[in-house]
Amino acid sequence: MSLVRYDVTHDRFLAKIRIDKKDVHIGSYFNREDAEAAYAACKASPDPIKWIRENRTSRRPGRSWRVQETVVDGVTVSKVCFRCRIDKPIAEFLFLRAAGRYESSCKSCLSLYRSEYYKKNKEYVDWSTDKWRAGNPEKVLRKQKTYLQRRRERLGIKTREEALEARRAEMRKKMDYLLSIKDQIGEFSWTNLRKAEETGLVNFCATKLVRLHFPEYYVFVRGHPGTETEKARMERSNQKRRAKLDLLLSKKDQIGEFNWLNLRKAYHSGIIPFEATNFLPLHFPEYYVYMRKKRRGDKIKRPALFVDIQ
Repeated sequence: MSLVRYDVTHDRFLAKIRIDKKDVHIGSYFNREDAEAAYAACKASPDPIKWIRENRTSRRPGRSWRVQETVVDGVTVSKVCFRCRIDKPIAEFLFLRAAGRYESSCKSCLSLYRSEYYKKNKEYVDWSTDKWRAGNPEKVLRKQKTYLQRRRERLGIKTREEALEARRAEMRKKMDYLLSIKDQIGEFSWTNLRKAEETGLVNFCATKLVRLHFPEYYVFVRGHPGTETEKARMERSNQKRRAKLDLLLSKKDQIGEFNWLNLRKAYHSGIIPFEATNFLPLHFPEYYVYMRKKRRGDKIKRPALFVDIQ
């Protein structure tokens, strides 16, 4: 029986051999076949310790690989992927700013590896991510602010109205795609939309998009739009929105202006228990004020409550 174990954390197969009632590490490998072959060769060797010293480093995929790049006039134009071993243009690789170099794996291989790793270690990844976010709220805010700034520069957004219009255009584009594949999905109910997400037919949260922003297309399992069941469901949803807005208005002295930075700080500090940055701009944009747009001394008229919240 070979001593080959799968390391969940690092996504590797570890090969060991028992010598004098102790487990000696042989090496780590990407697949089980290589690990078992290394174990068999080490066991067949007359001196296993000597075999490990001579072969362990060279048989590790990560240690034996050498970067293969094509450089023209001091500029890298292509590179061989670490995983698929195919020479690809340098545009197919991510650039690591902190390290000052390109990723060893191409974008497609890296995306496949990360998705498989997340499926195998979903609980650990979620726990680790939540732990880091809870311990580094300032870094989370800075990363999100940087992402939004780069997105605005890429889309040419300068004002709040342009940002909302870009968001609506993005939602409309997703909805047009859903309408184009309606024959494959069927009725836009929660069950059908969830099946489309799980099977990979759509790569975004279609249930939330259709239910919140396009309720005229949404069909509940127990009732169709316009029925008493539908109206009662929408009324409960509206009541939740009103309760959230009432909570925000009651905490306004602690939050300050309803801008992105203050709402994020209020959420991470526990003043409000939900993501107001996503809730307020979409459902109540009249209450959302950007710090850069508001001028000192301007009297902003308080808008009417709960107008057109559907």
